[in-house]
Amino acid sequence: MTTISHWGTDPLCTIGRFNEQPMVTLWNTLVRFKDAEFRGEKPLLYLLQQVEQNNLLDDFLLWSGTNNTNPAYESIAANVLPAWGALLLMIVIFTAVSVFALRKIDKDKR
Repeated sequence: MTTISHWGTDPLCTIGRFNEQPMVTLWNTLVRFKDAEFRGEKPLLYLLQQVEQNNLLDDFLLWSGTNNTNPAYESIAANVLPAWGALLLMIVIFTAVSVFALRKIDKDKR
């Protein structure tokens, strides 16, 4: 289901080059689960320690961002123009409703 916020979020993520950003959320999630045990071991703790000891955090974040792309956020006109059109249409509709309401209020002689 598409909401009004979708028409603002998609172009912001496209213009902000969301797909090119490191995915810090994945790292933060792994850190939260580092003490989780699986078959008596803590595999995430081992992975996190290896990344930190070998100074691979920046590489990991870039890798995770590269592998978490969203086609809706690609930097192409086809992802931005429909959203801008929808936003402009909303501006026109809300402006017309506002003008109508203000004129109706202005005619009220109570």
